[in-house]
Amino acid sequence: MIQGVILAFGGRVWSEKGTSWVDLVQPTWVLDFRHGMSGSGSLTYAIDTSLFHLKVVVLNYTVERKQSQPSFSISGGTVSYSLPSSCTFLVCMEAN
Repeated sequence: MIQGVILAFGGRVWSEKGTSWVDLVQPTWVLDFRHGMSGSGSLTYAIDTSLFHLKVVVLNYTVERKQSQPSFSISGGTVSYSLPSSCTFLVCMEAN
């Protein structure tokens, strides 16, 4: 018999003997939504880097001819960005 439960940090499936088979969900939280940003800078978030890491999801950006694409780098709880033109993105936190 297969049993299942939804946990606060995702879902798991295990056998009746208690053997874990599959982790179903990678827990992800949206920390920030930035719309129409351009230029360079950084954003810092107070996160426990031993448990979580950051990820950037670009939703929309404008690129003119011969212009570079937006770039992001992540170090611990800091996201550095270089946005040559208008960019909309999410900053997400995921469990390690």
